[in-house]
Amino acid sequence: MNYNFLKNTYKQIEWISVIDSWKKWKNIWIFALTHWNEPVWLEVINYLINEFDIKKNILIWKIYFICVNLKAYKKYISQDDFLNYRFVNHNMNRIYKKDFVRGSYEFERLEELKIIFDEIDVVLDLHSVAAWNNIIWITNKKQVNIAKDIFDVENILVDDIASSWAMIGYFIDNCKMAFGIECWNHIWKTAYKNWIRNVLNFLSYFGVIDYKIQKEIKLNWVFGFLNEIFPKSFDFKHTKKFINFDKIWINEVYARDKDYEYKNTFDKEIFIALVWKKVKPGEGNWFLFEKII
Repeated sequence: MNYNFLKNTYKQIEWISVIDSWKKWKNIWIFALTHWNEPVWLEVINYLINEFDIKKNILIWKIYFICVNLKAYKKYISQDDFLNYRFVNHNMNRIYKKDFVRGSYEFERLEELKIIFDEIDVVLDLHSVAAWNNIIWITNKKQVNIAKDIFDVENILVDDIASSWAMIGYFIDNCKMAFGIECWNHIWKTAYKNWIRNVLNFLSYFGVIDYKIQKEIKLNWVFGFLNEIFPKSFDFKHTKKFINFDKIWINEVYARDKDYEYKNTFDKEIFIALVWKKVKPGEGNWFLFEKII
């Protein structure tokens, strides 16, 4: 696919396409490709710009389509190495509150984007995962009811996003509205129509386009984040084969790492999600949640 929009710049910053209605001036950022191995969203942006013709159909506001870490993606496709190049030097979606690291591409790119952060009112951050069987939206507690109105999903995850050092944490810290999506699967064809529908729902909710919000998927639950598990070694193993949002009972041992046991020490049932197929010590392997709605 030839993504001509990747040639666009804004204020001399690369890989930003701006669609402006010149009416009722508020601004939406739609982030894509924070990690190289999540290129599905290039297809979504391509659809919005070229097939949906967002320039013709925008009613109000201004939309910024931002490809965050295209350098990592270019490095990946030139090497064809699936295991490397999720980022160049650092995980860009976890560096927002960290000290600047000179010579790191991701830190330099973040500093570049910060120049225009204050222009933004609403943010949508687009991601995909390696193994997933539905679509989820991630928000903070203040925005959960808005998320329920907008998004056609099976589950919504609620987290203190700002404390995660994620990119959208900046906007939440500064009282802006920000949402994230984790969508099955890196292979875009699997759920392409669902992704398109949800992004159109998002733009419709704010009146940016003339589109009736569509709901085809039953919302099952809203989950709140409890903890992220970081394996200590390659000996880390689950006690059974978990699928996303499996229940873990009180005092149940759900993983072992050599002699160390991971046990549900909360005083309630918890749920597991985003289980990685491969273990990488020091990196988050899965997340634990509680059911809140």
